[in-house]
Amino acid sequence: MFYVGHFSYIGPEPEFKAEGRETGWFTLLAEAESVDAAVEKFHDLLELLGSWFTGFETVAQVFLDEITEVNGLPSAGVLAHLHMYPEDRFGHIAASLPGVPEEFCRSDGWGESGGEEGEGAVETFLSFEE
Repeated sequence: MFYVGHFSYIGPEPEFKAEGRETGWFTLLAEAESVDAAVEKFHDLLELLGSWFTGFETVAQVFLDEITEVNGLPSAGVLAHLHMYPEDRFGHIAASLPGVPEEFCRSDGWGESGGEEGEGAVETFLSFEE
């Protein structure tokens, strides 16, 4: 089975407080027997990328936002991932596989959740900070 992992990241604390932390997101793909095996492959791949990929020089902490199990694809294809930014540019809306039946792909958020809406704990997947 194939697994698609959508990750977000934050950069290190800026030198000057007036500067903001760099943020971004990326997607990884792995073939694995289970979701746990895919998570392990994602972790190993991130450590490898952190050792040589210069694009990760400004990545401090990585968060696994969502993982998708791909069993197959409808013949027409799928809308895999969508990011929408409100006009005020505060926050965003993200969706994976909207309208795709679960017999083809199943997408789940990752990490702890609970409490009131928006109060779920954010779990660091991997930290490059020493």
